[in-house]
Amino acid sequence: MSVLAWTAISALATGAVAHVWSQQARREREQQLLRVGAIYAHAIDNYRSMSPGTVKHYPATLDDLLLDTRFVHAVRHLRRPYTDPVNPGKPWGLLHDANGRITGVHSLSQDEPVSKIAPVVDGVRLDSATRYSQWRFFREPQP
Repeated sequence: MSVLAWTAISALATGAVAHVWSQQARREREQQLLRVGAIYAHAIDNYRSMSPGTVKHYPATLDDLLLDTRFVHAVRHLRRPYTDPVNPGKPWGLLHDANGRITGVHSLSQDEPVSKIAPVVDGVRLDSATRYSQWRFFREPQP
């Protein structure tokens, strides 16, 4: 009888520890999403603000952030492409302007965020959301 009780207690304890680890992993992936989303928002804003001439353009593709060919010398607004931490293996959702150019990114994940408070990350303010896909990473253009 004591072996059975010990097995049941061990199973319950293991389940509780696994739940805590799972929640911690979700929190870490969410923090990575906030950091990477802000990196993309800054890179897109930098691409636009560095546009030559008086008309400022957003990038046509995310690859334009890796190597901006509008200049004589190589300009990189983003060092490397980043994957979506909460939706690995899936592409980023893209926000477009009226001309079809990319103004921001968002996750395509339909999972619920751990954080219930609208986060602010590196100057990028996000609205409260019930799904990760509702967090839109973009910066308002400065005149």
